[in-house]
Amino acid sequence: RNEIGSIYIIQSSSDGGWELERKMNLQDAGLTDNKTSTFGSNYTAEYMTFRKFGAMGCSISGSYAVASAEGQNIYVSSLSNYRRQRNSTFIFKSSSSGWDLEKRLIDPTTDFVEIGGLNDTTNTEFGLGVKIKNNSVFVNSPAWRSATSASFSYPEGRAYIYVSSSSTEWPLTQTVENPFSGSTLYAGDNTGV
Repeated sequence: RNEIGSIYIIQSSSDGGWELERKMNLQDAGLTDNKTSTFGSNYTAEYMTFRKFGAMGCSISGSYAVASAEGQNIYVSSLSNYRRQRNSTFIFKSSSSGWDLEKRLIDPTTDFVEIGGLNDTTNTEFGLGVKIKNNSVFVNSPAWRSATSASFSYPEGRAYIYVSSSSTEWPLTQTVENPFSGSTLYAGDNTGV
């Protein structure tokens, strides 16, 4: 429904073939909180407020897998406006019982516009590119901009690094700003600016 998305864990088997170990999606991960009061009667489960799970970004390292999803921009008739769910990156851990959701990392931008017109809510593209390695998760946010009033066409971009401090905690330990101070990243007309 609505491009929710799934990721597939496929492993090589002892006979030299490849076997599907697990298909994962946000519904199976237990994201089923009732969101009717927030997003309306068409979105009774939280997983329905996301799209592009896995297509935004996906990475695996050892017993961990991370995948991102885009928060949907949903029209809420009672508001006569749109409401956006924040993008999130989900960390899964493999155990004897299978792959289970361990942590959800939510877009940490402090200047988030949740309610507005169709093109006025914030989408920093948090999770459009993720990497996990050595108990560290790198999450790209290429459309982040320091002022939400600035044109969406000229984002500065930033990235976030989360480091596991215990078996289930993944605190944000570093924010990586655009290294080209005062500049923006622009890909609107293929000029390479």
